[in-house]
Formats: sequence, C-alpha cells, structure tokens
Amino acid sequence: MMTFKKNLIFTFLFLLTPFVFLAQSSNLVLTGIMDFELPSGGSTGKAIHLTANDTINDLSLYGIGVANNGNGSNGQEYTFDTISVLPGEHIIVARSEASMNSYFDTCFTEFDHVLQATSLISQNGDDAIELFFNGNVIETFGDVNVDGTGQCWEYTDSWAYKGTGDTNCLGGNWIFGGIDCTDNSTTSYSSNCPYPLCPLPPNAGCNDPFALNYDPLATFNDGSCLYSGCMDPTAINYCYSCNVNDSLTCVYLACNIVGLSEDFESNSLSTNGWIAYSGTQANANLTSNNAISGAVSLQFSGGTANWSNWSDPFTENGAFSNSTHVSSSIICVDLSNSGTAVNLNILVSPIGNSTSYPYSWYRLKVNDTVVADVNGKTSYTRQYSNSTSLSANAGILSAPTNLIYDYLAIPVIQL
Repeated sequence: MMTFKKNLIFTFLFLLTPFVFLAQSSNLVLTGIMDFELPSGGSTGKAIHLTANDTINDLSLYGIGVANNGNGSNGQEYTFDTISVLPGEHIIVARSEASMNSYFDTCFTEFDHVLQATSLISQNGDDAIELFFNGNVIETFGDVNVDGTGQCWEYTDSWAYKGTGDTNCLGGNWIFGGIDCTDNSTTSYSSNCPYPLCPLPPNAGCNDPFALNYDPLATFNDGSCLYSGCMDPTAINYCYSCNVNDSLTCVYLACNIVGLSEDFESNSLSTNGWIAYSGTQANANLTSNNAISGAVSLQFSGGTANWSNWSDPFTENGAFSNSTHVSSSIICVDLSNSGTAVNLNILVSPIGNSTSYPYSWYRLKVNDTVVADVNGKTSYTRQYSNSTSLSANAGILSAPTNLIYDYLAIPVIQL
C-alpha cells in the first residue's frame, strides 16, 4: 500500500506540472501593437501593449519577438524586466518613453508599467508579433510567414488593438485604427484614431465650426465631425476630406464625344477635361522632359520609393496595393452615339528608375473596372532583370507601345 501511495502522489505531480505551465503562460496577453507616426519621428512611435490576467511574480519569464517582413520567426528578441505585476495592469514596451508620454497626453497614466524597448522592437506596421513564455511562443499577432502589407491586419502608422472585430481577420479578435491614421497628429486625441485604451476627456465632441455637427461647448475634437460635400472622385469638385455625401452638389465636366484624339500638346489637362489624382507619394502631371510622342506627355510618377512596406511588385494586385505611390487620371467619353464597336488606342511607356524590379506599372479602368486589352492583359510593367515571374494577366513593355482596347457601345465611359 505504501508503494502505491508514493506512485499515486508522483502521478498527481506529473499531471499538475503542465497545468501550472499553461496557467502561467496565459497570465500575460498581447493587447495592442503600435506603429505611430509621431512628431519626434524615427522609431519613437513603436511600442507593444500587454495586459496581465493574473499576478505575475517575475515578468522576465516572458519575452517578445518581431517577425519582420514575413520571413518567419526571429525567436525571442526582447526579455521583460524582473518585476511583478498585478491582475488587470497594463504594460507598455516603448522605444521612446518620452515621446509616447507626450503623444498619449493624459492617457499615459493608463499604463501601470512603462518599460524601455530595445531597437529589436522594430515593427513597421506589416510585421507579426510573438509573445514568449520560458522561450516558447504562447501568442502570435498576425502571421510570421506573411508580410502584412495589404493584409487585413496591417497597422502602418496606426495601431492594432485586441477587441471584437471582423471575424474574417485574425479570428475577429482584433480591431484596427486604419492605415496612416496617426499621420500629422501631435497626440492620440488629435489623430483620426484615438487609441482605444484612452478615455475621452470631458467635453469631447466636434469643435470645428465648419462641421455640420459643430458643438460650441466641445473643447476636444473626438473625431465625430461631419463634413458634407461631393464624394464622387470623378467630379471636378470632389471633396477628399468629406464624410457625408451630397451628390446634388457634384459638378462634372462635359463628356468628350467619340473621335477624341488627345496628344496633350495644349499642355493643359483641362483642355479635354482630364482630372488627375495622386497618392501622398505620387504625382500626375504633363511634362516635356520625358515626352514619348510629340512635345508633351502625361507622366505618372510614384514619388520617393519606400519598398520596406511593399514586398510584392510582381502581381497587379500587389503592385497597385501600394496606394500612396499610385497616381491616375480620368477623362469622360460619351459613347451613346458611337454605333457598334469602339477602339481605344493608348501609347504607353512604363519607364522608372529600377531595371532589376518591376516598380513601374500601368493599367486601365473603365467605369472603375479594370479592363484587358486585345491581348488579354489587364496591366503592364517595364522590362526587368529579376528572375521572379509576373502574374499571368500582366505584360512587359520594353519600349513605347501602342495598346489597343475594344469596347462595345456603352452610354458613358470614364477612363
């Protein structure tokens, strides 16, 4: 009987050991991932927010790893300080405590523990984050094998926060501030996406007298301001900052008729009613420096390259997902009296500075739908030397090329 008892006690200890491990490993969870664009610049806006679910006597049992650019896990790169934390306490690991203190303003007191991060806390808004306990991964935000650019969980110049979200993204366990939502802000409260941990200050509301819902008693703008205007990008009075559509105010240029021949030699986009749009790093303009025919051509440029947030220039969708570097121009053509078929001929030359990668792309949309040319290609890029192949619907141009599109009679085409 004595032997049986000793064996019984040993068995209970064996079963209890993994239970204790699992309980401790769930005592700390990821709560927020930050890649803020702060006035102080650089990496000062990078931080990770965690919450203790139970008492943790030694936080140094836990660590963090940043999986950069979808290249897989880098293992544990940061180890927490040897401190104890209590249930419900919030911890922030920040690259710059001073910059985060200034940006969070009065909300910074919501963090019970502020820890100095190393340079390895380097997430760029498209990187997965791993939480470790005793050297083992216990929680992952994102996918360590996928670059987050263009993914539902991208948080570039923004944040990701644990909460009930879209069930099609990370199991519905995270919400997001929106890409670039902290740009040009001085505090979290003044951004387009106040951090969810932060309670709104008293007298919050819309304090902009030009907004529809202006509150003269509001001393803090809570982002609820409503601005009415034309939200159709094809209109000449398109309001990019409006969030309430008033379609009755939209003004459109008269459509061109079939037979239009545009050579841009007038050196003015308004001659035939072109409307140009550009991402924050891009530009669309007439130029005589790189004209591909005659004296003037319409040139689209992508601005200063930032390839760290763009890992897939080899597919049409991947190329055009880098929206801050995309520019476009629209023209309206009325085909109501065109008869049967209409041919559209466009002379295109995707040049660019890189000969190694396809960083210069072109495609055509009709009524906001991407269309293929007579060769079945929906997009084109320049000749490049990298061995990676393009997606099947993309073509390569090595010189100025006349592309042909065929259309059946459609009442109005907006290119």
